[in-house]
Amino acid sequence: SDAAPALHARLVNEGEISAEGGVVVIDAAALRDAVDGSVSAGGVVSAASAEVDGGKIVLSGGRVDVSGTVDATSGAGTGGTIAMTGDLVHVQTGALVDASGARGGGTVRIGALAPGMAPMPARRTLVAAGATVRADGGEVGGDVLVWGDEASMVRGALSATGAKDGGRIEISSPADILFTGTADASGGLTDGLVLF
Repeated sequence: SDAAPALHARLVNEGEISAEGGVVVIDAAALRDAVDGSVSAGGVVSAASAEVDGGKIVLSGGRVDVSGTVDATSGAGTGGTIAMTGDLVHVQTGALVDASGARGGGTVRIGALAPGMAPMPARRTLVAAGATVRADGGEVGGDVLVWGDEASMVRGALSATGAKDGGRIEISSPADILFTGTADASGGLTDGLVLF
């Protein structure tokens, strides 16, 4: 048989990748001839900004493992956007995924860009105990989504709080949901929404 073997690529970040207020895309599928790939973010991936809105970070691969810091915060404006898509998405113990902003919380998408939709929606997602995912805002909370086609498991802490209005947290799956963590969408004046 002349069939070519499947290639498996692995992108590993143990250092720091920074694009202040900009865009960071780490996509294992972009590797030439890669059929299946994985992304491991153990260091710092940052599109944070002290003066403008936070940037955009996309982590995509067959398997996405985050054990470090993914930071799209804003010290003056609205938090940025963080999207993690792949067959398996795992936010590990000790990881921090943060799209918080001084004015408003940003957007965090773990497993899909919208419920059930993405270029590659996750089959399974896990936010482990001891992991933190935030989209908090100084005024208005942001938006957090955890999606898995087969299972969404949240054992860690999800937060989309706001000093005025709380944000929105959604943990969804057409199949199984396991939730033993915390989800806080509280607001100083109006609480936000937590959906399962």
